[in-house]
Amino acid sequence: MVEALAALLPGAEMGPTSTKGRDDNIGFFVLAIAPGRLRDQGTFLKQSEELFGALLDAPALDPDSPVRYPGWPEAQHARDAHEHGVPLAAPLFADLETVAAQHSLTFPTPLGGTR
Repeated sequence: MVEALAALLPGAEMGPTSTKGRDDNIGFFVLAIAPGRLRDQGTFLKQSEELFGALLDAPALDPDSPVRYPGWPEAQHARDAHEHGVPLAAPLFADLETVAAQHSLTFPTPLGGTR
């Protein structure tokens, strides 16, 4: 089903006939669902927490590789970045400071107060 929606429908190569020669041969499929339009939002959120909590609590075959679900690593990274900031290389930081000054913008103070 995924291949039919994300490759066959938009016209990307698929399956055993793929030549693997074009890197711009990208299929896509976008699905947006508003659960609150289909059912009670609070119940949906509670059941979502239960489902994903059960996945996170499942015993891992490899203790160094715990059970996760798609999107979990990105959400964890976003939480860490929100709490601790986003690390920037010194040259990029300097470039951003320059652009901010050129446009009379107040540049944010780095977390920790120093560069």
